[in-house]
Amino acid sequence: MSLRPVAAAVLSLGVLASGHAVAGEDTTPLSLTVSHEIMRDSNFSKNDNGQSETVNTTGAQLGLNKAYGRQNYSLSARVDAKRYASNDQLNNDGKNVTAALSSELFSNWIVRINGLYDENLNQIQNNDAGNRLVKNLRKYRDGGLTLQYGNGGTWALIGSYDANNVTYEAQPVNNTKQHTNGLKLVYYSSDVLNFGLGGRRVSSNYVNRNDLVQTDKNVDFSVNWRATGLSNLSAVLTRRSTDYSDTQYASSTGWGGQLGWDYTPSGLMSYGLNMSRTIGSDRQSTNYVAGSTPIVSLADTIATTVTADARLQATAKLLFTTSYTLTQYKQDNAYTGLDNSQKSSSLGRSFSVGGSYQVLRSLKGSCSYTKYSQTKQESRNLFGDPYIIRPQYDGHAFSCNANFTIDSFNF
Repeated sequence: MSLRPVAAAVLSLGVLASGHAVAGEDTTPLSLTVSHEIMRDSNFSKNDNGQSETVNTTGAQLGLNKAYGRQNYSLSARVDAKRYASNDQLNNDGKNVTAALSSELFSNWIVRINGLYDENLNQIQNNDAGNRLVKNLRKYRDGGLTLQYGNGGTWALIGSYDANNVTYEAQPVNNTKQHTNGLKLVYYSSDVLNFGLGGRRVSSNYVNRNDLVQTDKNVDFSVNWRATGLSNLSAVLTRRSTDYSDTQYASSTGWGGQLGWDYTPSGLMSYGLNMSRTIGSDRQSTNYVAGSTPIVSLADTIATTVTADARLQATAKLLFTTSYTLTQYKQDNAYTGLDNSQKSSSLGRSFSVGGSYQVLRSLKGSCSYTKYSQTKQESRNLFGDPYIIRPQYDGHAFSCNANFTIDSFNF
């Protein structure tokens, strides 16, 4: 896809917007960003073969953020032309559109509506272990509604509904339709500390697995605390229970959650620490044949991730960053037709350093280097046949990006 027609359309919108600016409005709700990134990965295929790749990505993004009375409108539309030097079968044009509306109603109500469409290649490491470099387009559609009672007081009651649909071009067995209902009570003990308690019911329909329905019931307890303006702590603890419409899949319960902490002392440095434990967030289909009958299983994975980062704002224009991430994957088979004694695990590591320089108000450049590794995760079916869930690999990647932003459009 050529970006020139897109850029022309976006620029014409900018001209129209700037034309309205003459009328005297002083807000700047519209922005246009064009960018280019080049990335070299020594093990792009994320397996023990170590196939390298160079990827060029050219993008254009139009953003809108407009406050009008008690309402706020936001819109972001982005297109990316991604080209691969050694695997041109992967060439694709990514698309992402997000929209949101929030409005205060009467004296104590807030309503929020949001929508999302995303079309991009599935991450290489999330493709089947034996077929990494397949053009697996992932299309994700999402829409949600949140209604909050309580605005600026001590208590707030928040109800939410979300529906999304995800499809995979090369993994149709993972296509899913999902619906989420939630209700949460928040207590604001002060301007800097609040607590939340709520429940969520998530229903996932795997349409190409004989309409298998997975139902997750979650109870969430959350805390948000900002201390003296220098640090911010947020935490969520979740108790989850999972059931399936097919009795061949075993029910399960477990604990999950996340913890985030940011600290900014009086100097030029700031620090962050994030931890998360997700249950069933990385379910994978495993295909094997029993006689002449193909069988699809479901692996329930617990992922525990810890990330530490540091940021140095050396000057007003120069920023340096570094981070380290450690992730453990533990598999428990949800399909009772598998050998459930085979509870395998794997460990992933990633270390990165980077820097950015704000050349001009509208022009910014950045570069980063990442070194990563993953240990092998293997299991066996009831017939004793091994299958690889995650192959062992390691490698490094280097990327540089430049982006130019115009944000002086008004209307």
